[in-house]
Amino acid sequence: MRRHWLHIISITLVVSILSLMTIGCSSETPVQGMKGTLKIAVRDKGTYEYLYQDYIDAAYPDLKVELVEMETDQYHNTTIEEFKKKLEREKPDLILCDIWRFNTLVNEDVFMDIADKMYQSGMKEDDFYPGMIDWLKQDGGGKLYALAQNFQSAFLYYNEDLFKKAGVEFPQDGMTLEEVYKLASRFKSGGSSKDRIVGFHQSFSNLPYNVLEDFQRSEGIRMVDLRSGKVSIDTPSWHHIVESVVNLYQFGTLSLKEIKPKVINGVQTYDQEASEQADLFGQGKAAMTISYYNEHNNYKFKWGAVLPPVSSTQRNRSANIYVFDVMAIRSGSTNSEMAWKIIELMTSDHIAKVSSKLGTVSGFSSKKSYLNYSQNQLVNKVFDLLPIHTPYFSNDKYDETIFYKSFQDIINSEVAAAVKGEKSVDQIIAAIQKEGQALLDAAKIKK
Repeated sequence: MRRHWLHIISITLVVSILSLMTIGCSSETPVQGMKGTLKIAVRDKGTYEYLYQDYIDAAYPDLKVELVEMETDQYHNTTIEEFKKKLEREKPDLILCDIWRFNTLVNEDVFMDIADKMYQSGMKEDDFYPGMIDWLKQDGGGKLYALAQNFQSAFLYYNEDLFKKAGVEFPQDGMTLEEVYKLASRFKSGGSSKDRIVGFHQSFSNLPYNVLEDFQRSEGIRMVDLRSGKVSIDTPSWHHIVESVVNLYQFGTLSLKEIKPKVINGVQTYDQEASEQADLFGQGKAAMTISYYNEHNNYKFKWGAVLPPVSSTQRNRSANIYVFDVMAIRSGSTNSEMAWKIIELMTSDHIAKVSSKLGTVSGFSSKKSYLNYSQNQLVNKVFDLLPIHTPYFSNDKYDETIFYKSFQDIINSEVAAAVKGEKSVDQIIAAIQKEGQALLDAAKIKK
């Protein structure tokens, strides 16, 4: 229902704002009539209708759009090879795709370098959220092959009532993940399991592997390197992190309780009851959590939020900022100028203004002018942070699906053993290193 009403509101705003564009506004906006046919590759028709169609129809009513749906089977995700072949066969002009597919194909001459298009239209990189440009240029080896209309950020939320009751100071902007956990450890575990308070909890991401993965992303260190084929958890850095995590579980700062999914027709699902059980923060049983903006509006306690945790080595970067979807022009398109006009429209000041009125369902507009319309200072401060991003590389050496499921199970089992006092930290690290390497070796794809 919320999505339905937002869609209606968006139509009203789009029509009203874009109609003003045709009366006379900044030269930045492409307002001249555009005719012809533009071929657009998009996940599916529903995605196009919800995210793009109203804007494009309002700005260019005479433009005919021909969609190339890249995902037509709900039971099968298109592989990267299938995706690339479909692009080659259908030859779309504009490609609207997720960041993973873009990252995987960006160095295969699939997308057009848009630097000249930006220059000719008077658009500057400085017009945008620096983290978005930084992310996409990392993917492109220093060149810019796409733009993202939006970016997303999680925040560190806290239960003010629990903090006041415990006499603990509120979290602050600029804390590292280790500092967040240190603050969380000041909440003394006690009482029955029914009313016990934990210092930090993330729904469905509270098991040891999830916690270690958060450290991996935040600190830029890897447990596994698929390029070299090495598991590398037996290091001083990881020893310190694993020991800290074991202590957090033993102290009760973190919870080892796992909510099991139901399996329906072979598919794992979490119903509303399971989701509510997993949300300790929403129940008032966790002092802090990390989640996306606007997910905390209906709680019965007073809550606050600060910027997400930052890297200990780069305090201006956070692993909780993401770019999910991009707009790119296919290399070799004969309608590249028309495709660029759509990108220019979707990243215009006018659409940024519309985004500010709609809230943050799709994230925050990547256009800096968004700050002129946003009334939330916390959201505005995110523009001063950069994401921590490691460009994806195409792995054809190891079966990641087979490896990571078993590797997660080993880590969860070994850390649980240390929490119970059955093994030392040295012993579990040695076991994870040895068994993990054996798993990785076994997952090597035979050619």
